[in-house]
Amino acid sequence: MSRADQLLTELSQQIKRFYDESEKHKSLHRKYRYWLFSLTAGSTVLAGLTIPNTPAMFKTSVSLAVVAVNALAALFTSVEGLRKPGDLWIHERTIYHALKDLQREIKYYLSAATIADDAKLDQFFLRMQSILSASLEKWMGTVQPKSPKDGSPPHDNTTPQPPDGASNVEPTS
Repeated sequence: MSRADQLLTELSQQIKRFYDESEKHKSLHRKYRYWLFSLTAGSTVLAGLTIPNTPAMFKTSVSLAVVAVNALAALFTSVEGLRKPGDLWIHERTIYHALKDLQREIKYYLSAATIADDAKLDQFFLRMQSILSASLEKWMGTVQPKSPKDGSPPHDNTTPQPPDGASNVEPTS
């Protein structure tokens, strides 16, 4: 497999992964939203049933139902706030489009090149790594809790490397 094929294969896998994840989070975000809308509407309707001429026993039952529905709405709101499916959906979709743009650029380059330049392929690879690294950092800042010591999210200090052990450091003379 050539380096260009290897790069395009890896890029395609990442594109598929971000597309699939964004679809899952989009669906989850919408489900939470619809449940919250339904519970809020239900609570309002139930609260309206406690009008002044309603029998006391019925008022008590309806009042308890209003409390239960409001508690469920609070639970859904809390879970949504912890999981952040809306934020993740947008983040993953942004990365997906950045990777698709890179894929389109690589394919355009390869369609015009008779022989793929290794240095150019390394640049494309490093751009892909940069997009993925930025994605991880943003995800860590969005979803993961901050570290209690300094208030910053944990991160690894690895630098993206081009394939086949090629160095991305300019030689010094």
